[in-house]
Amino acid sequence: MRLLACLLALLLPLRAEDAVDALVRGHMAHAHIPGAAVAILRQGRIEKLAAYGTASLESGSPVTPDTPFQIASSTKLFTGVLLMQLVEEGRLRLDAPISTYLGDVPPAWRAVTVRQLAAHASGLKPVMAMGGPITLEQAVKGTLAEPLAAAPGAVSAYGSDDFSVLALILEKAGGRPFQELLRARIWQRIGTAGCAFEDATEAGLTRTAEVIPGRARVYQWQGDRQRLHWFRYPPHTYAAGGAFVSLRDLAAFLLALDQGKLLGAGRETLWKPFRLNDGHPASFGAAWAVGTLAGRPWGGHSGGPALADVIYLPQERLGVIVLTNQQRLAPVLARAIAARLLGPGPLALEAAPADPDPALTTRHAALMAALAQGRAEASAFSGEAAKSLPEAAGWLDLQLPPYGPVQRMVFLGEERREGRRLRTYRVFHTSGVVVAWTFTLDGEGRVADFDLKEE
Repeated sequence: MRLLACLLALLLPLRAEDAVDALVRGHMAHAHIPGAAVAILRQGRIEKLAAYGTASLESGSPVTPDTPFQIASSTKLFTGVLLMQLVEEGRLRLDAPISTYLGDVPPAWRAVTVRQLAAHASGLKPVMAMGGPITLEQAVKGTLAEPLAAAPGAVSAYGSDDFSVLALILEKAGGRPFQELLRARIWQRIGTAGCAFEDATEAGLTRTAEVIPGRARVYQWQGDRQRLHWFRYPPHTYAAGGAFVSLRDLAAFLLALDQGKLLGAGRETLWKPFRLNDGHPASFGAAWAVGTLAGRPWGGHSGGPALADVIYLPQERLGVIVLTNQQRLAPVLARAIAARLLGPGPLALEAAPADPDPALTTRHAALMAALAQGRAEASAFSGEAAKSLPEAAGWLDLQLPPYGPVQRMVFLGEERREGRRLRTYRVFHTSGVVVAWTFTLDGEGRVADFDLKEE
């Protein structure tokens, strides 16, 4: 019996890895992903480092665990750790006004705190200041000259200007430029090469950038072929995005964080949802995005929108990293992999309320299936939902396949708002991912709008 138990212990991880490989390779073929890399961390150790496909279609070079990928907005994972390190050392206070570190600021900005910047809740317009070559100080000066779009703490609106202001505060508190802070406080402590930035500049028809050896090229599937794709991150936006990092080094970063080597108790703040002025939780903590996966809390960040997708579930000490070089992609693979590894969550045990209109639920179940398969009829929709159906179908085609087939669907609730009927359903997929769908119906019962989000 002991021998049998040992054999099973060896075989079960292999089966899980085979399932992950099959999922990744299947979605690569479906979504035209040239290359990808996947890491799985669990209970303080790296269980899987896997590379798939091609890093550069021009040279034919394969992806390896050491291939640097553009991780775009997932760079905020590092920014959050820098922030909380300085907080733990007493050099920064999250709830201090930003004027504490920047000096005089416009009157409208005097209520903005460091924590609000990190949660995209400063009230800034959700835009990115680009322009020509400018310093971080010049970028922040320009940002502070703009009127706020909302009261500080009222809304969480995703953008990058928050992080330019935050970067300047980090530099002042840390005593070094942002890239040097990353190198000294994260990568040297871990003992890895760490991340690199392009430092790209444009002048007329020319563009120059730093050489990043072995980097994966980024592609965008257009029509029937791949095309090269670039997004230029100016240096004053580096706290918000633009890093290139390998799977091996990113896994080492997440492992060091899991093991408490980069942060102490302050790491909990990374994935603790910021509370807005009305008490509702935002979808960000301290620079990290936050959410739930089948009822389990997670922190992490995607970027590009899916050149990188990192999810960490602190209660389970499970981390999944997915890197790709396809820009036209939804950030769903990391969560789909994590859900498969975890199995059913607490949502599976919740009792569903009584359904007042089972026949309508049946029709909506068929409509969900038709949307997922790209064959929904426009006659079932009205207004903007009908006009945007082709675009929505294209996005769903990238989002839903990794979740697997629908296992079951339950009615969650119904309400009336402004003369319209809103019905919400909870859909359980075979991967373990749970998705809430909300249909907004017009007076004739057609779908005027629909929304879905992971629970």
